[in-house]
Order: sequence, then C-alpha cells, then structure tokens
Amino acid sequence: MQVFGHEWIESETFYPVKSIEAIAQTPPNALLQINTLATSIELVKHCQENGLRYVLEIQSIEEAIYANLLGATYVLADKVLATELMPIAQNYLFDT
Repeated sequence: MQVFGHEWIESETFYPVKSIEAIAQTPPNALLQINTLATSIELVKHCQENGLRYVLEIQSIEEAIYANLLGATYVLADKVLATELMPIAQNYLFDT
C-alpha cells in the first residue's frame, strides 16, 4: 500500500482528466487520475490501448479486480475498502 497526498510523504503528482482531449494537455509520462470505472470506461480503455499510466478511483473489490485487469497503475480507495482489499491484493492482484 502507498499513501498519496499526505504532507509528510512525497509522492508523484496526479493529473485529473475527464476526456481524451485533457490527456493531451498533461506532461509526458504523467500519472493520470481517472474517476470511477462506471463513468470513465472510455478513458480507461484509451489509457490501456496507449500504454498510459493511470490511477483509478474504486468503490468495491470488484472494481479493484477490473482495474487490475485493465492495467491501472494504482487504485484509490477509502480506508475501509483499502483495509479489505489489502490481503486480496497481496495474494492475488497486481502481480508483476
């Protein structure tokens, strides 16, 4: 697990995008932040097809599984979901 956005921990900048056109306005190799899978499937597919790194906001374990299969670099989850997801991720997901 990694922590992003905390003042004590340096982390990579996320670039929120809501369209393919917005992606073109980000720096090369930017880490794109995409809203939920349900509202952004076309963006996710675009990122996957073009080898772009992206962070996907998730709301369930099922969405985490899809995020993994769709090549998300990271997933963003609330604390409760992150706690539930950690053992699953360690044992079954995000193998490289």
